[in-house]
Amino acid sequence: MPENKNTIHFSLGSLNDGAIESKLMEEVQNVANNIFDPNTDPKAKRIVTLKLTMNSADDLKTIQLVAQVTSKMAPSAKTGSTLLGGLNANGEVELSELKSAAPGQMMVDVDTGEMLVDTGLPVAEQAVVIDMQTAKEAN
Repeated sequence: MPENKNTIHFSLGSLNDGAIESKLMEEVQNVANNIFDPNTDPKAKRIVTLKLTMNSADDLKTIQLVAQVTSKMAPSAKTGSTLLGGLNANGEVELSELKSAAPGQMMVDVDTGEMLVDTGLPVAEQAVVIDMQTAKEAN
């Protein structure tokens, strides 16, 4: 085996007209975007991998080089909500997001001062009118 001196006469930037370096930098950019994505953990580790596979021909005169660039990103952060559900007058299931702190609790829109029901819709859009006297007599 000859002594270890630099006898490689190409660079990643020159191989395949720069395609390998271009793919590598594209993945680095994707990882950078993932780091600054507000829906991911900025401290999570990300990995960019450049894999070079080399296969020689039987005569050892040519070598096929295949490059593959991959990355492992941080997953999106979990997010959730509380839904209110029930059957409507037609027997169909309806779901709405709970916007107030508790089911049935009204709230005030801080921007408009308008009263809203627990799903965030204006009270005026709700067709439900409760007769408190009838409700009291029923209990």
